[in-house]
Amino acid sequence: MSRFVKAIGIVSIFMMMTGCASMNDIIGSVYNPHNGNPEYYHTPQKSADNNESHLTNEPDSHLVEESYITSAEKILSASAEKIRMVYEKEYAHAYPNSDLNIQYKESSDGVVLNMKWESPKAFFDMGRYDIVATKTFNGREPVSFIDLLARSLVDIVGQLDDAGLTGKYKIIATLAGQADATPVTGNLIYLGEYGNQILLTEKNTTLNGVPHTLELIKKHRSISNEQLAGLRAYSLAQYLRGSLYGIPIDEYYNLTVAKKRGLSFRSAGVKISIEETQ
Repeated sequence: MSRFVKAIGIVSIFMMMTGCASMNDIIGSVYNPHNGNPEYYHTPQKSADNNESHLTNEPDSHLVEESYITSAEKILSASAEKIRMVYEKEYAHAYPNSDLNIQYKESSDGVVLNMKWESPKAFFDMGRYDIVATKTFNGREPVSFIDLLARSLVDIVGQLDDAGLTGKYKIIATLAGQADATPVTGNLIYLGEYGNQILLTEKNTTLNGVPHTLELIKKHRSISNEQLAGLRAYSLAQYLRGSLYGIPIDEYYNLTVAKKRGLSFRSAGVKISIEETQ
């Protein structure tokens, strides 16, 4: 018997056992009810006689791993587009001078979604640091944008966890604070809004780009320009934490003290990064 005839025989036997099925009969998709993303699975091939499955319902391990990667990419990329749409619809008109940047990136190390908001450069009055209480420009801007980022983050984390990606991502918040070179006086004190004392160390803090440990900030004590920059960043962190319902984040502080004086050197900002881990 020729090899061609043998091959025909094998194919015929296989088709008799399984029935003729298209690729769409074997691999299909549904949408996750929690996040609206497609999930791929094996569809059991039904017998014409007894409607029983001849294929296992258990997905292959390599297909599971591929779905994880696909889910992370789709969740983060879709979330980036959603945030941009919400910003254009609800925020752009109300805050025409706002600085919101949403960036989705893919690399060999995985996918990353960066969400960044920066206050206008001339945001704080002299000696002020509370991001919520500031009256410069529209005092609701920082609250509004932190709420947007926090809501987005809570939604994304929920989608990632529902997709089975718990432990496969990390969240990093980088808080920025800037002060100008105006000499401080003893009248500039920390009022204790964020606790009796605050310590920012070189493990997670830079000052003008160099790792730095700030002098301990104490309630009802006078503060320096370095500490003022630290408080402007820390006020953002405090409000962000209260909006995340306990979601753990790694915090880093980028502080700047300008060499010049002026309102334009008094600002703050936050960048939240959601990074896929291997």
